[in-house]
Amino acid sequence: MVLCCDGLYQRWLVQRASQVFDLVGVVVQHPPVSARQSRLARLKRYRDPRPLLRQIQVRRALPPYERLGRALQDRLFRPEGIEPAFPPSVPLLHTDAINPSTATRAATPNAAPATTCRWPRWMPS
Repeated sequence: MVLCCDGLYQRWLVQRASQVFDLVGVVVQHPPVSARQSRLARLKRYRDPRPLLRQIQVRRALPPYERLGRALQDRLFRPEGIEPAFPPSVPLLHTDAINPSTATRAATPNAAPATTCRWPRWMPS
């Protein structure tokens, strides 16, 4: 069983894990509320202008690094130019919170996985 969020690295992890293990399922956590807010709503958190100025400086400096990082991501996680995806043969459970979720425990009441992969660590169960 893999417990993770939805993203490039996590989809790649699940894809690789499904090649090595017989996956019982994947529990996918939805993005946190802060990720769903507008940029203006996120910036309103900065009441002190110094952190706001630092945030703006960092945002302006990111594009060149993101371009360089994209090439590395393509080489490592999209070797054939194909975006990694959750395997269709593995059941998916979507939840708002992985750790305290009763839905996570209820999804596989009879399953006893040998290994539970919780991004970013492997945790024997």
